[in-house]
Amino acid sequence: MNGAYIGLFVCFLCLFLSSNQKANRLKTENRRLKRKLNNNGGSEMSRLLNEFIGKRCKLTFDEDLLGALTPSTICTILECDDEWLKIQYKKNAKKPDCPITTKIIRVDALMSIEPAE
Repeated sequence: MNGAYIGLFVCFLCLFLSSNQKANRLKTENRRLKRKLNNNGGSEMSRLLNEFIGKRCKLTFDEDLLGALTPSTICTILECDDEWLKIQYKKNAKKPDCPITTKIIRVDALMSIEPAE
């Protein structure tokens, strides 16, 4: 009778371990798919934006960012990665003594980009 309990215990232990491995595999697959889904072309966008680093560009945004940037602003792109863009611009481009502002914005807010030279 004790042998039957031990055999049953070993059987349940094997089932538990195999289901645990399957669960870990599914979790890993789920994380990979979420990363791929959340990327939204981020690496491709970053690669394209890298061409504009150091250049003056006219950026068009889908919304007014904190009231400081107009929906279409001429900026210098300093850095970029998959999610963020570091830009420099003058608040009032018509005044030569206007201070230069540096801002970090999300790439998602960017609608279009054109060279402004």
